[in-house]
Amino acid sequence: MNDYEQGHMGHDRQYADQPKSPADGEGCKEYYEPKIPEWHDPEKCPPPDKYCECPKKPGETSTCLDKLIAKQTAEIVAAENASAFKKTLEDLLKTAKDAAGKYTRDKYKELIDIWVEQDKQIVDLIHTIVCKVSCWRCVIDCEVCPLLYQVHDAEKSLYDDGKLYETVHDLYDLEYFHKRNKEAKERRFQRISDLLAVWQSPEATIRGVLDKNAALITSALSNVGKEPGKVIYDVFLQIVPMHLAIAPPRDSKWKTKIEKDFTGFCQCRTPEPDDCCGPNVGEGSLLDRLIGPQPYLIHPDDYFMLICCLVEKRYAPAQKKLKDAATALANVQARIAAYDTFLKTWRKDFNARARIPSVINCSDYKPKGSSQNSSAE
Repeated sequence: MNDYEQGHMGHDRQYADQPKSPADGEGCKEYYEPKIPEWHDPEKCPPPDKYCECPKKPGETSTCLDKLIAKQTAEIVAAENASAFKKTLEDLLKTAKDAAGKYTRDKYKELIDIWVEQDKQIVDLIHTIVCKVSCWRCVIDCEVCPLLYQVHDAEKSLYDDGKLYETVHDLYDLEYFHKRNKEAKERRFQRISDLLAVWQSPEATIRGVLDKNAALITSALSNVGKEPGKVIYDVFLQIVPMHLAIAPPRDSKWKTKIEKDFTGFCQCRTPEPDDCCGPNVGEGSLLDRLIGPQPYLIHPDDYFMLICCLVEKRYAPAQKKLKDAATALANVQARIAAYDTFLKTWRKDFNARARIPSVINCSDYKPKGSSQNSSAE
């Protein structure tokens, strides 16, 4: 009896996870949305009419036109965004139709058969490696995981848990909030876009993974005795995760025989999946991100349900949230720029002398409660 068999005798075997079946999105949860800190205008200097009765001034200045222009600009931008998104949907529909035409039932069955055969080959290959290199797991933990943990440490240092503060003291605080919020939404939108992109050619992409794994399996069998380190990497961090990433859904009749003990390495942190449509558009584990997003072997009849769910429940809302965040950041930055310009130029533009009328009617300027009525020339 070899080490592998001895280590797995006497207990029920748990097999590796497979992807979730496509869904229509009814179970999609809303993303966490940070509360935008409430901005309070700073306390202003006491108005002159607190102590004095002053001449009436116009209620609006040229800034009223600035506000109208900004409003019209926002409406134009909204219309342009709607037109651009319509074009995006039309392009997605065309690409999805082309992909569906290639991802036929016959092609699907052919790819399933190859995947099932490779599953057997991978299980046998794992047994060979485990018997020949008993410390295979420690090799991964000691040599590979520290490199992946650097990614975790960098993300933790930059983003922490993604929660943003809810109190601001000045416009620069508010700008920083909106900057962080926009960057978070950019990362989310990019993940969804990348996933949607690989589903635009599922047949070709899945076939490419199967071909690559076939070549790696052949190479591993030839080199397990000569270069075990490279084989350990290829098998446990390339072949197995890619094979499981394209696997049929977990509730299909095709089940992997790869045991769970040979998956899930370097789990410093496992983010909660966002797989209400089937594919996970969440952050994913470090190993998930190492291999990148992949389409998997869903039935061709489920293809459009999956695409529509991804677009309606995840892509479109994420795109809108990103644009809203970018707009909010731009608005705060415009306010900061206006105040900054004012503070740099106010002495040069200060023209109180010209503002004072040449003839003073003191009945227009008198302390509150005073009966002063004289004029000065």
